[in-house]
Amino acid sequence: MQASLFSEAAPRRVRHRSAEAAQRKAVWNKAWRLKNAAALASRRKAYRQRHREKEAACTKAWKQRNREKVAALTKAHQLAAYGMSWHEYQRRLDAQGGACAICRTEKPGGNGRWHVDHDHRCCPRAGSCGRCVRGLLCLRCNLGLGYFGDSAERLLAAYEYLGLATSALGVAHVGEDHLTGSVRM
Repeated sequence: MQASLFSEAAPRRVRHRSAEAAQRKAVWNKAWRLKNAAALASRRKAYRQRHREKEAACTKAWKQRNREKVAALTKAHQLAAYGMSWHEYQRRLDAQGGACAICRTEKPGGNGRWHVDHDHRCCPRAGSCGRCVRGLLCLRCNLGLGYFGDSAERLLAAYEYLGLATSALGVAHVGEDHLTGSVRM
């Protein structure tokens, strides 16, 4: 029987004879990659385009095998956009008593995470410098502030409108139907 070139008995080839030679090779490789960065990026992009389905399948399989890691990385990436670490996020949530900073609900709504609210006058685009973060909100309160354009004047006007509308309709008691006047049980 003929021995295979890849048999386990075959000795491993030594790539570098000394640590200094290995270090020189590593330095040369790094310099070459820096010098040819654009060409390498172009090659990687072309490969990904040619093998799009294979890349997507591999990525999907990896994400399925590593759900916890993906969730942690996603959350860390999202928080980094607001200049926050996971520990800072937890500290803020604990300081708010584990509830929305506005309505005090303990259910974040939406996709099950609290939304980082920041002053858009400081950082108008998505994300934040970290200094203008105001608190953590549930989905409804976050959307509400967004729809009101973070305007205290608009929110106050809405508050006054709700009060005027309630008094104009004659709603005096909680549980009373304002259209029929009957009391709901």
